[in-house]
Amino acid sequence: MGDRAGEGTSYCNLGNAYHSLGDFIKAIEYHGRGLTIAKEVGDRAAEGTSYCNLGNAYPSMGDFIKAIKYHERGLTIAKEVGDKTGEGTSYCNLGNAYHSLGDFKTAIKYHVSGLTIANEMGDRGEEGRAFGNLASAYQSLGDLKEAIEYHERHLQITKEVGDRTGEGTSYCNLGNAYHSLGDFRKAIEYHERGLTIAKEVGDRAGEGTSYCNLGNAYHSLGDFIKAIEHHGRGLTIAKEVGGRAGERTLYCNLGNAYHSLGDFIKAIEYHGRGLTIAKEVGDRAGEGTSYCNLGNAYQSLGDFKKAIEYHERGLTIAKEMRERAGEGRACGNLSSTYQSLGDLKEAIEYHERHLKVAKELGDRAGEGMSYCNLGNVYQSLGDFRKAIDYHKRHLKVAKELGDRAGEGTSYCNLGNAYHSLGDFEKAIEYHERGLTIAKEVGDRAGEGSSYCNLGNAYHSLGDFIKAIKYHERGLTIAKEVGDRAGEGKSYGNLGNGYQSLGDFRKAIEYHKRHLNVAKELGDRAEEGTSYVNLGNAYHSLGDFKKAIEYHERGLTIAKEEGGRAGEGKSYCYLGNAYDSLGDFR
Repeated sequence: MGDRAGEGTSYCNLGNAYHSLGDFIKAIEYHGRGLTIAKEVGDRAAEGTSYCNLGNAYPSMGDFIKAIKYHERGLTIAKEVGDKTGEGTSYCNLGNAYHSLGDFKTAIKYHVSGLTIANEMGDRGEEGRAFGNLASAYQSLGDLKEAIEYHERHLQITKEVGDRTGEGTSYCNLGNAYHSLGDFRKAIEYHERGLTIAKEVGDRAGEGTSYCNLGNAYHSLGDFIKAIEHHGRGLTIAKEVGGRAGERTLYCNLGNAYHSLGDFIKAIEYHGRGLTIAKEVGDRAGEGTSYCNLGNAYQSLGDFKKAIEYHERGLTIAKEMRERAGEGRACGNLSSTYQSLGDLKEAIEYHERHLKVAKELGDRAGEGMSYCNLGNVYQSLGDFRKAIDYHKRHLKVAKELGDRAGEGTSYCNLGNAYHSLGDFEKAIEYHERGLTIAKEVGDRAGEGSSYCNLGNAYHSLGDFIKAIKYHERGLTIAKEVGDRAGEGKSYGNLGNGYQSLGDFRKAIEYHKRHLNVAKELGDRAEEGTSYVNLGNAYHSLGDFKKAIEYHERGLTIAKEEGGRAGEGKSYCYLGNAYDSLGDFR
C-alpha cells in the first residue's frame, strides 16, 4: 500500500519485459515512469538504473545519441554513489552505443575502461564480456586478428566460470569473425557449436540467433537455398518468442537471400515486411537498413529511379541519427545506382564520400570496399589503369586484414580490368587466383563467377571451345546453388560462345533461355541484354527484320531504365541492321 519504491521497481521490470518482446516504445514508457518515481523518492541508485535501461532501449530504436546521453547520466550517478559495478556497466553501454554510431575508436576507449574496472573487482564474468565487446569493436574496424584474440579470451573465461550461455555467445562471435575473414566453413563450425549450446540450455533466442548466423554463412558460401532454410527456422523462433527486432532482421536476411537467388520480387516482399516492423517498433536504424535493401532490390530490377529514392531515404535517416558508418554505406549504394544509370561522375562523388567516412572512422574494411567500388567506376569510364590502381589498393587492404574473400574479389576485379586493357593472359592469371581462393573458402557462388570470368577471357583470346567449357561449369554451379540470375547470365555467355563459333541456331536457343529467366525474375536490364544478343544472332543468320524487332525491344528497355550507354548501342545495332537491309535512310 503506497509503496512508491516498489511501484518504481515494477515499472522497471515491465520496461525490461517489453524490451525483451521488442516493443521498445512501451519499454521506454515504463522506464520513464520508473525514473520519475526514483527521482521523487530520492533513490539515486534506482535513478541510475532507469537511465541505464532507457539508454539500452533507445539504441534498439536507432537513437544512439539519446542512448549516450542516458548512459552518461547513469555513469555520473554510479561514480557519485560509488557503484563500481554500475560504473563498469555504463562504460560497456557507452562503448556499445559509440560502436553503433560507427565510432569504433571511442567504443574501444570505453570498453577498455570497463575492462579495467572488471579487473579491479576480480569480476571474471564482466572481464569476459569486456573482451567480447572489444573483439566486436576491432572486428568492425577490420582488425580481425585482434578481434579473434579477444573473442578467444572471452571464450576461455566463459569456460572457466562455467557460463554455458556466454560460451555459446563466444562461439557465435568467433563464427562472425571468421565469416568476416572469408573462412565461411570455420564460421559454420563455430555457429554450430553455439547452436548446440543454445539447444542444450533451452535458450530459444540464442538458438534463433545461431540459425540466423548459419544462414548468413551459407549465403556467403553461395548456398542460398540452405541460407533460406536456416533463416526460416530463425524466423519461426523469433515469432515464437515475440522477438520483433529479431523477426525484422530475419525478414531482411531472407530478402537478401532471395535477392542473391535473383528473385527480386520476393526480395522486395521480405524487405517490405522488415520495413513495416521497423516502423512499428520505432527502429530508425532498421528502417534505414530496409530502405537500403529495397534500393538494392529495385536496382537489380533495373528500376534505378526507385532505387535512388530508397537509398536517399536511408541516407537521410543515417544523417539524422548521426550514424557515420550508415551514411558511408548509403553513399556507397547511391554511387552503385548512379553507376548503373551511367552517371559515372555522380557515382565517383558518392564513392569518394564513402571513402572519406571510412578513413575518418578508421574502418579499414569500408576503405577497402570504397577502393574496390572506385575501381569499378573507373573501369566503366574506360580508365583501366586507374581502375587497376584502385583494385590494387583494395587488394593491399584485404591482405592486411586477412580478408580472403575480399582478396578473391580484388583478383576478380583486376582480372576484369586487365581483360579490358586487352591483356587476356594477365586477366586469366588473376581470375585463376580468384578461383583458387573461392575453392579454398568454399564460396560456390564466387567459384561460379570465376568460371564465368575465365570463360569471357578465353572467349576474347578466341578460344571459344575453352570459353564454353568454363561457362558450362559456371552454369552447373548456378543451378546447384539455385542462383537463377547466375543461371540466366550463363545462358547468355554460352549464347555468345556459340555465336562466335558460328552456330547461330544454338546461340539463339541459349539467348532465349536467358530471356526466359530474365522475364521470370522481372530483371529488365538482363531482359534488354537478351534482346540485344538475339538481335545480333538473327542478324548473323541474315534475318535482318527479326534482328530489328529484337533491337527495338532492347532500345525500349534502355530508354525505360535510363541506360544511356545501352540506348546508344541499340541505335548502333539498329543502324547496322537497316544498313544490311539496304535502308540507308
